[in-house]
Parts: sequence; structure tokens; C-alpha cells
Amino acid sequence: MKVAGSAGVGQYYRHAIAQAVLYREFIKRATPLHWWFDAKDLTAGHCKGAVVVPKLTGANMVWRDGLQRLCRTFDIDLIEVEPASAWLRHVDGPSDRSETQRSRPGSSVCDPHDFAGWSR
Repeated sequence: MKVAGSAGVGQYYRHAIAQAVLYREFIKRATPLHWWFDAKDLTAGHCKGAVVVPKLTGANMVWRDGLQRLCRTFDIDLIEVEPASAWLRHVDGPSDRSETQRSRPGSSVCDPHDFAGWSR
């Protein structure tokens, strides 16, 4: 899931497409990891890529056509969801993003333990 980044929507979402392509190809080619997929009755070679973004509305609608073209070029699905789905929130807690989003200031790396008890 990608939400608007500080570098601007277009650059941020183009980067997401590049990540989806790289991750898809890694999964397809990382044969030492294919046992994990096999154990779940999945085929790593059939892996698809997708970028999930909040619905592009208002001023951000101008990005949709270009992102869709770029996604098609690399066989990546562009999926738009309701903006409320873009934020982490505590299952038993408030749904307000300002109270629930966890991140370290100045860091894009999160410790998985930061999200214990959280869901999308």
C-alpha cells in the first residue's frame, strides 16, 4: 500500500511500480525460497505484481492515466482502494490516523514488533 509521499505523488507511485517489478522478479527467480511457496500450494513462478494506492481523487487524478500506462508496460496491476484503508489502526483502538500510525521520525524502516496487535 502506498500513500502520498513527501517527494510528490507521481515520483512516489512510480517508485512503487519499480518495487513491485523487482519484488515480483525476485520471488520468481529466488529458487532457494520456492519451498515456502510449494508448502502453501502456491507457484512462485506465477507471482504477479501490484501497486495498491488510495483512490486517486481531486488533484491526484491527473496521475491515474500515466500510472496505469506504466503499470501495463511492466505487467503490474494498479489497485485503488478507499483512503481509509491506507492507514494502520489498532484493532481495538481509535481509527484516527494521527493517533495510530506508528513510524520512527526520519526513518522509513519499521521494526515488525512496532505493529504487533495492528491490522489494515
